[in-house]
Amino acid sequence: MDDTFADLPAEQKRDLVRDMLLKKNGDLDMDWSEMVAQYGLAVSADTLRKSAVGLKLAEDAGVINLNSGAVLVDNQYAERVKMRDLISQLNAYQRNEARSDALRETIHDAVKKLTPLPRPEPVQRSATDCELVLGLGDLHYGAEYTVKGLYGDALNIVRPEIIQSRLNLILGETIRLAEQHRVKRIHLCCVGDLIDGMLRQSQLMRLRLGVVDSTIELAEILAVGINYLAGIETHVHFVSGNHSEIRPLGSNKGDFEDENLERIIWWYLKIRLANNPDVIFDGDCDKLHCVEIAGFKFMLLHGDNPKDVTTLAKDAVNLYGSPIDYFICGHLHKQQEYLGGMTADGNSVVIRVPSVCGADPYANRKYYGGKPGAVVMIMKPNYGRYCVYPLTINPLTNFFGG
Repeated sequence: MDDTFADLPAEQKRDLVRDMLLKKNGDLDMDWSEMVAQYGLAVSADTLRKSAVGLKLAEDAGVINLNSGAVLVDNQYAERVKMRDLISQLNAYQRNEARSDALRETIHDAVKKLTPLPRPEPVQRSATDCELVLGLGDLHYGAEYTVKGLYGDALNIVRPEIIQSRLNLILGETIRLAEQHRVKRIHLCCVGDLIDGMLRQSQLMRLRLGVVDSTIELAEILAVGINYLAGIETHVHFVSGNHSEIRPLGSNKGDFEDENLERIIWWYLKIRLANNPDVIFDGDCDKLHCVEIAGFKFMLLHGDNPKDVTTLAKDAVNLYGSPIDYFICGHLHKQQEYLGGMTADGNSVVIRVPSVCGADPYANRKYYGGKPGAVVMIMKPNYGRYCVYPLTINPLTNFFGG
């Protein structure tokens, strides 16, 4: 009568495992078909031979071993594996922390060698209680490409120097609006993807600058620009994007989400502008950032989560336990607004800001994306958005009026 392995008595099971290991180790002169017949198994000789491979692996791993012909099971093996995995995780965490600390120290030492930026003269005027919000994102600095239309005409041209020109135009208009409205402070809200990074190999074809060079070069451009704004008290807010996430070969989105090059820009700016008391860095460069502006609650995020943006808004409200008045995000390279719920002061508004780079080849293929630009909002206490200025840039002339 042929039996399965499960049908064998416990003692015969142990004997069979012993014989399989002895055979696999070359210490038993019996072929696999003879072993099948001896134990009356309803399996083929080849199946039994393949099963012995697993037993051999278990013996090599120390889970089981042959001692004077008896099969001994290591009952503490599972606990040892757990402890080994825990130690491995702790070592990986320590390596990541050490790498981040070393990077921070290197940046700090390098920036300290630069000539300090001159502090601009404070703007002398009678200020109102209004505050200015500049929503800025998706510069994709370092990329170089031309987006063409149906007839081969250029729709958008992107070069590092063009991004710098657009950024200077936006900052110049921001300071003009700040003086026009006599705001008491400026909030620069950067919502990610400041550099183009390298999410996929195809980006190698459009990167003029290396990823690290792009990061440091843009950090200095932003430092000079923020220093220029800071004749008025300027608060700087950052969240990280998906393009600036470091993704070693073979890794996926989120595998190294704390390893983000926008953190380098953030560290650089804090050190570079440390001598300017008008520049205040709020929070840290994380995925989400909350801040109160003119009495209203703002949340900044990049907006690359596949969830609908209104669902993101509701999730954020549940997470923080209180209503958010305004959400500012980017990612889609076009300006949009959604209602994400209601607050005591009115609607909870989700604002997607346009990109400084404008439409890129990917957005063009997906039939979304808009003209380059940014958004300026004047916030008034007990009122909300008093004025909204869409700063739309013509992608071919790089002047306002797109």
